[in-house]
Parts: sequence; structure tokens; C-alpha cells
Amino acid sequence: RIKIKGQIRVMTSQQRATGWVLTGLPFATGTFLMMINPEYMMEMFKPGWPLLIPIGATIMIILGNIVMRWVMKIEY
Repeated sequence: RIKIKGQIRVMTSQQRATGWVLTGLPFATGTFLMMINPEYMMEMFKPGWPLLIPIGATIMIILGNIVMRWVMKIEY
């Protein structure tokens, strides 16, 4: 049983790594764009409806990470 747990953990490690990369990539891209062209990125953080873009994106990224972890969860 312990051996099978280890094998399952190894087989799902690539999916877990992919999940973390997909979760971190939008934040890394946003940080990079903020360093390159801050005026462009600050348009999304103005009061009003443009502020919904980063808030909605963050919520969807978190939900996506939760769903990816749920799909990879194996009952044994």
C-alpha cells in the first residue's frame, strides 16, 4: 500500500507542477509588464469597472488551482 501511494504521488507530480506553473504564470506576466510599462498595467487598477479585471482574474486563478488539485486527488 505504501509503495502504491509513492507511485501515485510520482505519477501526479507532473500535473501538480503544471498546476503551480499555470497558477503563477499570470502573476509573473503581470509583474513583468508592470516593470516594463507601468502606465499600461495601472489602467486595470483604476477605480470603477476596470478594477473588476484583476479581481476576477485572481478569483478565477484560485478556483482553477482548486479544481486542478481536486481532479488530481486520488482516493486510495
